[in-house]
Amino acid sequence: MKRARKGLLIFAWSLWSIVAIVFPPALAYFRTPSIVVLLTLLSALIAAPLGLYGALEIYRRFSRALVVIGVIAVSEAILFLLPYILWTQGTVPHWGTTTLFALFLVGATVFAGDRYLRQTFSTAPAPDGESVA
Repeated sequence: MKRARKGLLIFAWSLWSIVAIVFPPALAYFRTPSIVVLLTLLSALIAAPLGLYGALEIYRRFSRALVVIGVIAVSEAILFLLPYILWTQGTVPHWGTTTLFALFLVGATVFAGDRYLRQTFSTAPAPDGESVA
């Protein structure tokens, strides 16, 4: 079950990344808006229940981790928006470069946040005796 959730989450992130790179809203709005909306909704419908399940699991096992996860999530959102803010000011030359820069920053933050959470909370015992990592 854990492997299936991980596979679905990777699929949803991949789908969203493809939408962001192949069909950027600024370029695809007049050509294929239904494809962009459909793929975005599909990735959200896959990722939202998985995210909710993960948050409930973390709350059940390590309720103090939710504050740290909230800080990491806000940091990811700000880092995702930063390249687009720079693009509107003319400091990043192309929309595609901006999107790749934003995806790279989010990916790096997800990786660093995952490593931090695993390192911080893997030593604490889970209530039901399961391994966290």
